[in-house]
Amino acid sequence: MSCKDTVEAWLLRTAVIAFERDFAAFRERVLLPIRVSTLTGSAVLSTDDELAQVFFEWIELLGSLGVDQSLRHVEEIVPDGPNRIRCRYTSELLREGMRVCPAYRAVCVLEFHEGVWKAQDVWVEVENRSFPLTAPRIRKPRDEGDATARLAREKTT
Repeated sequence: MSCKDTVEAWLLRTAVIAFERDFAAFRERVLLPIRVSTLTGSAVLSTDDELAQVFFEWIELLGSLGVDQSLRHVEEIVPDGPNRIRCRYTSELLREGMRVCPAYRAVCVLEFHEGVWKAQDVWVEVENRSFPLTAPRIRKPRDEGDATARLAREKTT
């Protein structure tokens, strides 16, 4: 399976898992501790309880917005050794085929751990200041590589 196929499969599966409310399946695809960052802050989730809180509050948000579909479009793949992939993608949250908010970018680092690709670091292009995210506040990026550049800067500090 190519890196792009791996990322697309992970993104599709985790979107389906959210609509199925399957925390166990989601947990299997996350490597703790995981850093979740936005344009205005970041948090490190270290425990299953912290991850479950974020997962279920995200699901509640999707329900409150009437979201019935989450589309993610891979924009960039950067292999980082045999067991690590960095990717950038765009997310769309839809209700009956219409966006409920503007599309937003995300950058994710996936690591192959215990036979499963797992998210280790996620940067989401929303302006939320607190965690867990309870409403996506979106802004337009300054340029095409904004999300990737920010993640690269954070990785070197």
